[in-house]
Amino acid sequence: MIDFIRLNDTTDHGGEVISASDTMRYGGRRVARKGDRVTCPEHPDVQPNVIIEGDDKITDHGVPVARQGHHATCGCSLISSIVWVACPRRRNGVDSTNCKKDGSTLRWLQ
Repeated sequence: MIDFIRLNDTTDHGGEVISASDTMRYGGRRVARKGDRVTCPEHPDVQPNVIIEGDDKITDHGVPVARQGHHATCGCSLISSIVWVACPRRRNGVDSTNCKKDGSTLRWLQ
């Protein structure tokens, strides 16, 4: 599942991601990585407040990419703005060829 964290995505503490890759984008938005900065209104004294986890299997110039549920220094969880919706293979007896919402290709149920 693609659940990357991107610039301006939010946290469960009400903060947001304020820095991200200059080279890696997904859906037109810069992808956040381990070490990128976040804000946190619950813990403004935690500085620097950075993403402390990343997916070692997906990297940007060797830096692990942040994903849904990863954490920042203050303890907040990152929330991905990428939405996946499961679409039925057949709807009302008609086989659909595309299943899209907001321009993003969605997964088919098997």
